[in-house]
Parts: sequence; structure tokens; C-alpha cells
Amino acid sequence: MMINRIMYILVVLILIAFFILYVDRLSLILLIFSILISVMSLVMCAIARKGLTFNFTTTSKSIHKDTPINIEVTVKNKSYIPISNVVMIFEYFNSLDAKPHKMTITIPSTPKGINTISFDINSKYCGIVNVKLFQTKVYDNLKLFCMRKRHQQECSILVMPRVHDIPIVVENVSSEVLESNVFSKTKSGDDCSEVFDVRQYQEGDKLNRVHWKLSSKNEDIYVKEYSLPISNSIVILPEVVTLQNGSSISIMDTITEIVLSLSQRLNYMEVLHKVAIYNNESMSIENISTDEETYTAIGRMVRNGIPKESKVYAFKYFQALNEYQQYSHIIYVTNVLDIDTLSALEDFNAIKKTVLYVSNVPVDRNSLIYDGIQIVQVVEGKISECIGEFVI
Repeated sequence: MMINRIMYILVVLILIAFFILYVDRLSLILLIFSILISVMSLVMCAIARKGLTFNFTTTSKSIHKDTPINIEVTVKNKSYIPISNVVMIFEYFNSLDAKPHKMTITIPSTPKGINTISFDINSKYCGIVNVKLFQTKVYDNLKLFCMRKRHQQECSILVMPRVHDIPIVVENVSSEVLESNVFSKTKSGDDCSEVFDVRQYQEGDKLNRVHWKLSSKNEDIYVKEYSLPISNSIVILPEVVTLQNGSSISIMDTITEIVLSLSQRLNYMEVLHKVAIYNNESMSIENISTDEETYTAIGRMVRNGIPKESKVYAFKYFQALNEYQQYSHIIYVTNVLDIDTLSALEDFNAIKKTVLYVSNVPVDRNSLIYDGIQIVQVVEGKISECIGEFVI
């Protein structure tokens, strides 16, 4: 635009010199026309600016990470004046770190017409991405003038973490210690209070499992398979501690991905479990049995954002709430190995205790050895490789 202004001023100066040197009607007409055309361009730009309306939407309110966020912008021109350059400045940021990014889009606007354009933005981390139409600039057709127009339009998109493949082996020690009235639909067990299936007798089957009534009606012997109780005593406890020398958003992203991956895999294995979510001196313990419930819990984690605390609070809060509760397995996902917390976890009323320690800094193997607690270091971007086969 600056070049256009310089060129216009040079033309006007030349016409003024031409009028001074050659005093006639033609030189006067050219000078007046050069001045009027800029005035008319300014007036038309002002009229067109008033007649412009903007609207933008997103195709989805919730997407997975690494999926482009599609934004569709509609510009409506109510005036009869065409505009060759409508510049829209968008600002977007992830709520977890609030670092703003800007994107500029330029489109023409036809008179009494509607113009639509779409573009994609990406988020490296999970979280809530807020997109705002920060400002629009309307240029006249000669690009001599620019008129700004501020807006308050914005939208939010929930970016969910990526799911990693974590193989899980269910030992179901909880069924030996904790009572449960929920049974697996895919695996048989030894609980005689519930029949899982009836099949033909095989060598080695116990006689007390023979289904006498069914066998008497048929020429073959049938036995009963009992059900496998599954307990709701596995809890996943995520804890994000804000560190001065670390990237909190990347830590939050990794911990959220671990919780989502473990919970979804447990759902697939039909293992009921809980997810304990701490937020600002309060905690909600969600019962999880379906993927929908998992995503609801993960969405709550993301919306809560990164805790401001620089100390361990989630575990202490969970410990206070569950002083007399017994669990079969507590899975503590954290980015800090706190000695006091590990000591308290050692005394916690749980059969199995696992700490998934999220850190990219190499750790001495001796610091990962603690009585009664399995500690596994997880490096960002290598969740599946670090955790490996997970025993519940």
C-alpha cells in the first residue's frame, strides 16, 4: 500500500507541475480528476466497510490431535461496491499455554454477494484451541486507504489427545481379594454364583461342574463354566506439577495421552476402573466402563487446564479421600518423583502400585527402585515403547 501511495503522490505532483507550466483546461481537468478519484475511492471504501459482515465457523467442536482444524469464513457484502482486498487477521491459541498465533487471510468481495473461504490450523498439543477474528482491514481498489474493523467473534475447539497402543495383561488379583458383582462377558472364571457358559464335557473337567439336568436330557455330558468377576477397584490418578525448567503443556499432553490410552484399553478388556481428576483443591473420581465415559473424563482434564501448583497435591487429596478405601491397583501418572509421595504410596491400601513417571531427562535406575512400587519412566513421544506390556 505504501508503494501505491508514493506512486499516487508522484502522479499528483507531476500533474501540479504540468498545470503550472501549461495553464489550460486539460491540465486543470487532469489535476482535479486525480484528486477526485482518491476522494471517491475513500468514500467508496467507507461505504463498503459499513456493508460488510463476517462470520466464521468450525466443522467440528471436538477433534483428535494432529487433525487439521478447518475454519470456514463467510464474508457478505451488502453494498453495490466491489472490494478487491478484504484482509482478515485471525488469532488463535491453545488454552493450556495461551501463546497467541496469528494468521492473515485476504479475499475479494463482490457487490451484493457472499464469498466463502476455508483454511486449516493445527495444534501440536491437546487442549482447547480458541480462534478469534481479531481484526479486518478493508482496502480501497487503488490501495491508497485502509479502514479497520474490530470484531468479537470467536469459537473454541476441543483437541483430544492421541491414543497409544498399550498391551494390557489382566491378572485380576482384585477378584481374589475384593468382592465384585460385575462379571466379564468374554472370559470365564471360578465364581460359581454366576454361570458364564455351558459346553460339552472334556477330560479334566471337575465333576461338580456337570450340568446334570441338561446332561440327562441329552446323550452327552455337559459342564458349566463359571464367570469371572471383575472389580471396580483400579484407579488411574494423573498429577501434573508445574516446573520452572520444563514445558508444562508437553507434560500435560503426555500425561493426558497416557490416561486416555490406558482407560480405553481397559474398556476394551472390559475392566471397570476409575479416573481421579484433581482441580483447584477439589477432586472428582469418575467411574469408567465405556469409551464415552473415558472421553468425558479426559475432556474434563483438558478443560481444567494445567494446574498452577508447583507441588504434589493430587495424590495427597486422593489419599485423604480414600483413607479407608482398598484398591486392587493404583496407577499414579506424574512428572515428579517425590520421596514423601512415594513413601505415602508405599503405605497406601492397594495390592499393586504403579508410578508412570513422565520425564525426558535420563534418570538413575536406582531412583526407579522402590519397595512395593513399580516405577516406569515414560519419555514424551514414546509412550508405547516405554510402558510396554502393562499388567493390571
